[in-house]
Amino acid sequence: MTNPFTPIEILRPTAVEFGCGTIAAAARFAERVGARRPLVISDPFNARRVDQLALPGAVKVFGDVKPEPDLPNLEKAVAMAREIAPDLIVGFGGGSAMDLAKLVAVLCTGDTAFADIVGAERLQAAAWR
Repeated sequence: MTNPFTPIEILRPTAVEFGCGTIAAAARFAERVGARRPLVISDPFNARRVDQLALPGAVKVFGDVKPEPDLPNLEKAVAMAREIAPDLIVGFGGGSAMDLAKLVAVLCTGDTAFADIVGAERLQAAAWR
């Protein structure tokens, strides 16, 4: 059984790590996949702490995640991602940042609309590769 201080890693589609001491995992993962244009999706508080991630390359930050992000917040993040064409998207912060980062990762590389992926079993597995 884990406790609140034991790091947890979930593999799907790639990795989600949380817990004490896991901030360094982002840099290790970025190095492992050869990322050079990471995009960090975060709330304003965590946007000021992105340097703690120690990500490689030309790091860009979308630091305007709202609590319970709405569609305009998502569209703004997707527009930024489409403009900079990141090779890695990192959600940094709480659940809203994580949720927005996952959606941006799916929506920024094609012409898929948010309405096309809402609901169970709507997203093809290939979009996560």
